[in-house]
Amino acid sequence: MNALLISDTHFTDSPRDSYRWKLFSWLRENIPKNNVKYLWICGDITTEKDRHSARLVNKIVEELLTTYKQTGLVTIYILRGNHDGLDPSQPYFKFLGKYPCIKFIETPFAAPFDDREVLMLPHTTTPAEAWKNVEFHLADYIFMHATVKGVISENGQQLEGIPAGLLATAHRAKIYSGDVHVPQKVKLGRIEVEYVGAPYPVKFGDKFEPRAVLIENFR
Repeated sequence: MNALLISDTHFTDSPRDSYRWKLFSWLRENIPKNNVKYLWICGDITTEKDRHSARLVNKIVEELLTTYKQTGLVTIYILRGNHDGLDPSQPYFKFLGKYPCIKFIETPFAAPFDDREVLMLPHTTTPAEAWKNVEFHLADYIFMHATVKGVISENGQQLEGIPAGLLATAHRAKIYSGDVHVPQKVKLGRIEVEYVGAPYPVKFGDKFEPRAVLIENFR
């Protein structure tokens, strides 16, 4: 069984952004083709943090559930991103976790997949506090929504972010993150963080290659 990671979908109900919805037809074609059973959305489902239209919310729910039903997925995991609500304690899309096929991750969460441990880290502005009880050394995979120190933004600037020390004990984990739209790998000492990247250009002038990340033999 394989897993697929996407991130930073930034859906809106603006006609100029209608191209973004083609992602779901791509998913419905490629998930069965690649024997994907687990889909992760690593944060930032929408661009606006709150006050979404009924049309936008209903379309997101319909597309997610249709993708689940038509592809043989086991579970869809969604990490809370910084665009997924105004108040971190009340994320806008928390209700998606009420569907049996969807797990919405709003606090650090670890789950076993056979003999592998997956650690999920949603967005936080206080990582030292939010992650103080996280057992990084047990993780085989870490999926998160975070900016780490040294990552390059869409405009080419190097960003400040989470320092290497907070992830230092994740020495055996493969780490994938959302938040920054440009696919890239960042070295933090012995730790490497790979950015999933956005599945399409989000801002005018984006020049990165859009993508999703396939993890083979995940379970």
